[in-house]
This record gives sequence, C-alpha cells and structure tokens, in this order.
Amino acid sequence: MGWVPSDPFSATGAQFNYSVIDNVTPNIFLQNDLVSSGTQDHKAISEIWSGNNVTTSIPQGNYVVNGTANVILRAGNRIMMKTGTVASPSQGGSFHASIEPFFTCTQYPSGREEGSGGRNENGITEQQNFIKEYEVSFKKNKKDVVLTEKLTLNIYPNPVKESVTFEYYLPKVNQVTISIIDAKGIGLVTLKNRDLHEAGTYRINTVLNNYPKGIYIVTVKTEVSVVTSQLIKQ
Repeated sequence: MGWVPSDPFSATGAQFNYSVIDNVTPNIFLQNDLVSSGTQDHKAISEIWSGNNVTTSIPQGNYVVNGTANVILRAGNRIMMKTGTVASPSQGGSFHASIEPFFTCTQYPSGREEGSGGRNENGITEQQNFIKEYEVSFKKNKKDVVLTEKLTLNIYPNPVKESVTFEYYLPKVNQVTISIIDAKGIGLVTLKNRDLHEAGTYRINTVLNNYPKGIYIVTVKTEVSVVTSQLIKQ
C-alpha cells in the first residue's frame, strides 16, 4: 500500500498524534461480587453500571465493597449505581466514583529545533510528557443558584513545585478546551472534552514534576468566552 502521507525515512518525514488507552472498555457492569480487600480501578470509556441486576451475562447478586478494599470507578459519560450497590468500606478502605469529562489529552513536546538531538531551546526533550495522570472532580450548581455569569479560572498553589489544581467555574453548559503554553508561546498540553460540560465547578488535579521551572499560561476556552491565568513552576 505504501506510506501515507510519505515515507517516514525520507527527508520530509511524517508526524502523528496518538493516544494510548490502558485497560479501558466501552462499558463496565459490576454485579454479584464482594470486594473486601485489595485495589480495583475500573475505567470505562462511556458508562459503569453497578447493582443486583445490571447485566444478564452473570447471575444476579449485589455488588458489595467493604473491609479494606479500595475501589475506583472512572467513566467518560455516566456511572449508575442501582439497587444492590453497597459501598461501606471500613477504615483503610475507600470507594471513589468520578466522571472524567476530558477524554483527549494531546501532548505537544514541540518547538524542537531541527538537528538538536530531540531537545528544544527550553530544555524540553522530544519524548517528554507533561501530564501523565490527572483527576477531575465536579460540583454541580445548586438549583437556581448561579455564582457568576462569567467563566472563571483559579490555579493553586501558585507558585507550584509539584501538585497543582486547576479550578474553573462554568456558568452554562458548553464545550471546554484547556491548554498550557510556555512563556515563549510553545504549546505543551491541550485537554479537550468529548461532550458538553454541565454548568458548575470543575477541579483538575495533576502533578507537574516534568515541567521545567518557569512561567506558563493556562487557558480555559469555551464556545463563547476565554479566560487565562499565569502559572509559575518553581
């Protein structure tokens, strides 16, 4: 078939973006199971269902999390905990369920000078990943309560050494794109959600160990507004 768009060994070469998904399935059904110890991390592209009768592929029975078990449920669209879901871990155990509104995370270790051996003028290597893992939490607005009509962004702590939280308030349902660029305008990361975000407050927690010290610009953009804030990495 040949190479598309060109022979990667030619002078022009070729560049591609790609995403790696680890142990992710479209939908997960949790039923007829007792989890009393150990750690389970369930990741679904779309939905997670738990309860006594959420699938016909296994016998009916409650989904129970107790004891020192640590269970994490993460889905892209929805988590449904139906009748028969019992989450009552004891001391040392935990049960955490969250919707990950972002599904695409594009890394841009770009700006590399030709012939520089994979390192750009900022000391960023070609293969360096800036965000390896992040967690998203969401707090929905109380009924008929609007904090402000404006999109807002807070970053804390700032300056930051390692862990940081990007918190933004979305007054209305909208598409959201978050990007991080360095002081010279080189794009490093873009987080873009697949679906519309509900109005409310979102918090993205991540670790910036791989970021060189310096000043960065964080931008949150919707279809109707843009807000930016400065991030200082120590």
